[in-house]
Amino acid sequence: KNRQNELWEGYKFHCNCDWCERSDVDAATVGLRCKTPGCVGEVVSLPPEEYTFMGPQNVTSNRLSGSDTKQCKMICDTCGCTDFEEAIKSRTRVMDRIEKIGASFANDNTDGEQLQTFGRELSNYYEACKNLCHVGTSWYVAWAADSFVNWCASSLPYCKDESERVETCRKALTVIQESRGAMEFCMNFPGNLRWSSHHLG
Repeated sequence: KNRQNELWEGYKFHCNCDWCERSDVDAATVGLRCKTPGCVGEVVSLPPEEYTFMGPQNVTSNRLSGSDTKQCKMICDTCGCTDFEEAIKSRTRVMDRIEKIGASFANDNTDGEQLQTFGRELSNYYEACKNLCHVGTSWYVAWAADSFVNWCASSLPYCKDESERVETCRKALTVIQESRGAMEFCMNFPGNLRWSSHHLG
């Protein structure tokens, strides 16, 4: 589970309280979208004993099948799709870059031109997170939105005129409105360490 992994990696212990054992809420907080067209199912993590192996043409449980097999650790609870490896890699790349941008524009040496570049990137990464994850619950959408809104606030002193400031505020309010559900879901869920530490830090 994501929660248990974070507890072990950060604090070296496991917890079996009710919140930590709720894999359904944990999956919703990740909020990965199913890649099957038209499917609105929830993508959930498989426990290690239920990992599947996907071959060139089929998915079979607990055994390798074919020469191009790969281990599948997530599954859609509606259509059974398990091919999320690229989506997970894309999400990881996006979040790593958002974190680096956040650290960069917190630097007092960042100039207006760099800040504008960061803003365009953050806007694109927010849209990418919306495509990869559910807007209503995903921590990744919430963090990408929060990072973009923080950029908007930081960029206001660099706006060339009043109309640019108004447009920047409009973009921030749009993102806030779109991501409100995910932000509230994450803020109200005590089982998510990263969201709490991100906002308290």
